[in-house]
Amino acid sequence: MILCKDVDDKDVDDHVQGVEIFGIICAKSNLLFSPKECYENHMFNVIEEEHVWVRLGTEIPLFKNLVALPAYSDLEISVNMLGSEDDAFIVQGTACFQPTNSFVEWKDIRGLNGFYVEVKVTYCEPSFLNQPFDHVDRVPLLCCVPRFPQIYASQILEVFSLFIARPNCKEVNLYGTVKIIDSEGCCTIFSCSRNEAYFLSRDCNFLPMQGPNRVVTPVDPFSIRIDLSDVDGHVKIKGLVSADYNMEELRKPWFDRRLCSVVGGVNKNSFAAVYYTSFSSAVQANLTVRHECKRRSSGCVKIYGDVIALYPKLASTNYYKKFFQIKLFTRNEVNPLEGEENFELSRTFLAVPIDFILQMKVDLYFQTSEGTYSVKKIKSLQIGEPCIAIERDDVNIFIDVMWKGLPYVSHECL
Repeated sequence: MILCKDVDDKDVDDHVQGVEIFGIICAKSNLLFSPKECYENHMFNVIEEEHVWVRLGTEIPLFKNLVALPAYSDLEISVNMLGSEDDAFIVQGTACFQPTNSFVEWKDIRGLNGFYVEVKVTYCEPSFLNQPFDHVDRVPLLCCVPRFPQIYASQILEVFSLFIARPNCKEVNLYGTVKIIDSEGCCTIFSCSRNEAYFLSRDCNFLPMQGPNRVVTPVDPFSIRIDLSDVDGHVKIKGLVSADYNMEELRKPWFDRRLCSVVGGVNKNSFAAVYYTSFSSAVQANLTVRHECKRRSSGCVKIYGDVIALYPKLASTNYYKKFFQIKLFTRNEVNPLEGEENFELSRTFLAVPIDFILQMKVDLYFQTSEGTYSVKKIKSLQIGEPCIAIERDDVNIFIDVMWKGLPYVSHECL
């Protein structure tokens, strides 16, 4: 933060002078979905008796200039700064910085008598991700899967969710694409044309994931490109999330962590947040979900509800569960699945770390001419299990899994 003053031609020498200042400079941010949780950091807090002298055009001596910012939360910088009576100087106001795909932003907080504070915000990764490379921290390129030594696990990128923020949570109809670009080419994880735009209601912020339909290896440079617009112009988000890993510096801090990257929108209070993880040692699970009704019905069975893949190690709290889960199947009562034994999954490939236990959450309703019955269950799935079954009096649910290791394009499975 730089203390400045407007200078006119009649008073050209004022810009080299300084003033004695005191007051408070504070950084605030709110956790999304939890407005009551406010993170506040005092960056400058000086009483009048301990005022400091600052030369105009130079930085204010902050005793804290690095703050942790919750994912895709606004950052508010508030300044309440006074000078001596002779200087008749005051700067009081706030500057709000929204989530952005820019690394540096500048804003001014104006005061009286031409004084103002120039605020510069530089976004960066947590410091532990930028530590000097140490070979001890290097992630191996591949490793054997316990109990299955013939199968090799390696680094796999997994994208969990696409969060869309827009002004006042307006209902929007989004169209466009979200793609992963890597050395193998392009992999689409969301795509809608303008004529078939996806409707986001007020209580919904997530786009349905349509992929990836193949393994993406984070060892190679990759990017996630976002190009989304609203039919009515409320939202326009275009940008990319990029990562360029050096194969000689596969550092552990970058792997097996919750990662979130933000691409800002043209409209105020609009952005896209991508939640993803680079797993250091994972295999691929190819899923099929099917049902078997035990009761005969005169009509077609209508199925609605959710089938969700959970990663307990990543989603250790209810807050994280909102973002670090994968919806494989979701239908409502208005748009049920009818007359099909196999579920139409939005995606069939999942990355499963060798030291994780994957959980499958089933919350389904089966509507027949005789009535409606439900199946609610969470079951764990370990690497190597070919199938898990959820048995009920009315219906059985089967989740079949084909496990693949390196090379992922082959048909070898556990």
